[in-house]
Amino acid sequence: MRLRATGALCLLFGLCAQSIQAQALGETASTSTGADSPWILGLTTFYKVSPEVLAETASPEFSLEKASGLASTSEGGALSVTLPSLLFSALDPLPHRLSAETAVADTPKTSPSRDAPASAGDKAASSEKAPQASQKPRLIPASLQKRATGSPFADAEKGKEAFAGLNGLLVGFYSFQGETLECGIFFFEKDTEKPLGSVLYKGSIASLENIGGETLPAILRWVANRDLGCVDIIARPAAGATFTVEGEIPEGDIAVDGARVFVYGKGGYSIAIKQKGYEDGSLAIAAIAPGSYRSVVLEMRPSATAPASTPEESIIDAADRLKWKEETGFLAAEKKFSSSLGRFVMSLPIAAIAVGTFYSFYEAYSRGAASDTALYASGAAAAVSISLSAGFIIDSAIKLIDVLHASR
Repeated sequence: MRLRATGALCLLFGLCAQSIQAQALGETASTSTGADSPWILGLTTFYKVSPEVLAETASPEFSLEKASGLASTSEGGALSVTLPSLLFSALDPLPHRLSAETAVADTPKTSPSRDAPASAGDKAASSEKAPQASQKPRLIPASLQKRATGSPFADAEKGKEAFAGLNGLLVGFYSFQGETLECGIFFFEKDTEKPLGSVLYKGSIASLENIGGETLPAILRWVANRDLGCVDIIARPAAGATFTVEGEIPEGDIAVDGARVFVYGKGGYSIAIKQKGYEDGSLAIAAIAPGSYRSVVLEMRPSATAPASTPEESIIDAADRLKWKEETGFLAAEKKFSSSLGRFVMSLPIAAIAVGTFYSFYEAYSRGAASDTALYASGAAAAVSISLSAGFIIDSAIKLIDVLHASR
């Protein structure tokens, strides 16, 4: 009997231990996959379509499935990588995202002229997650998908598979009307079929760098899941500058991430800028309306009280300023850009010679002094050389964008 009782007791302890271990593993898994995990945003390659097809994407019936089908039939364009690269550089850093469980309202819609309404199921899900008055908003860190220099963007043709490792996805389509570029950017989330918003950029090819500033308000509002304004502070010189909020402010009204300021509450704020060897600066931020974006340049003035430095100290200080954590990536990107630009420069004389040879054979052919074979061969050589030069200049532009991004 004693042996049986002892065995039963050991069995009971074993079962209890297994239960406790299983519970601990469940809690660990819950923590590792919980809602506090970073919300990751990715971008797709942007796809070139006709103006008529781009206009059709504004339909309320536009969905991820239709976007995938449109991407699979669209042609590759010279700006398919340039546009998302510019946007990728402008988006960093992203604001914290208001958790869906504590969001004050449904997921915000942006750009009313191009919004696609959410389905009835999505609205019902949002209403079920309406917060209690006593709930404190929970914020989730949001970040861009890590992308190695020169690596491709996500492929919208894959549909839901394009969301691998992502929570949100920006899908873009663009078209040309003369010298005017139109680009529609759609906001998709992993668990939705319809876009939760969109924004239309329209501008000249010569002003592509403006795409970030003009589309940021709508994109950041969607990412944050709430209204906000954004200010980028450009200190000159920028090396070593730090930014902090002055005074006591209500929690959650403003957030500073590097040189970017996110404003959520109403009222005026003051940002203090400090930099070694320069006078302390201050920037007043007021009247930042929700959905607005502003870029401010602040010239730092050398401090009159700063001790004079010897030439040796100046050199050491300059070397320290040039050392930043992305130095290796910047140097690698700069080397690739130099190589790409060198290939383009070397291809220009070859292209000029090939085109000149073609015109010479064309003149000779028109007088009957050259054969069809010679004309076609010279034309093919000219076409190949021009195509190579065009490819090299496009590659140089892409590499330059990578250099600019690495230098931030």
